[in-house]
Amino acid sequence: MLTRLDGVDSLLSIVHMPRSVPVATVAINNSTNTALLAIRMLGISNTDLVSRMSQYQKDIREENMVKGKKLEQQGWES
Repeated sequence: MLTRLDGVDSLLSIVHMPRSVPVATVAINNSTNTALLAIRMLGISNTDLVSRMSQYQKDIREENMVKGKKLEQQGWES
């Protein structure tokens, strides 16, 4: 199984797209970011998705703030 493309996939996605065609490159083996991008796109016409995405972002921010505080207090080696 191919696990690493060293950026070639990103390069190809940009080179082969004509101008005026939006391109989004997401990482292989990173379904979370792919799903979040899809939700943002679908949210254009779905207010429920927009509010759920907003709540998810708030939750993730809070999680990351807690992790950041822990790193400040204990250091990255703990």
